Amino acid sequence: MGGVVLGLWVVQILGGAYLWSFTTGRGRAESRQSGLRTGQSPFLLFLHPLIGVAGLASWIGYMQQEQRGFAWVSFGLLVLGAVLGRLLDSRAGAVRMPRPVVVGHAVLAGALLVLVLLTALGVLGPIDEDEPPDGGTAAPSLVC
Repeated sequence: MGGVVLGLWVVQILGGAYLWSFTTGRGRAESRQSGLRTGQSPFLLFLHPLIGVAGLASWIGYMQQEQRGFAWVSFGLLVLGAVLGRLLDSRAGAVRMPRPVVVGHAVLAGALLVLVLLTALGVLGPIDEDEPPDGGTAAPSLVC
């Protein structure tokens, strides 16, 4: 499951980078016509993707160390990122972002929240399904 979450997170970051390009106006015709005014706080525009990347780094830490503490940190960062994303969406201002990409970004964020929470709670099990969650001290099977 760790690889699925990692893949979703990478897709999230790519989609977020595409959406972020609408706030900067880099390479867009509308930014040359009149100075692009987003109505967004530059601090939020910086913090939202930074939290997303930090969450990804924490998830990679979870995958490497197999310690649920990393998954909980990832979950907390996802919640904070989702709150900031909702705040950014509510203050969209003059920026016309493609709505399907915004909705997809939000839906994938929700999916990530659920998957990371279930992983942090231990519901989805360890990363390596062949290894028992207690580090290899599982009771022997009585079935022949």
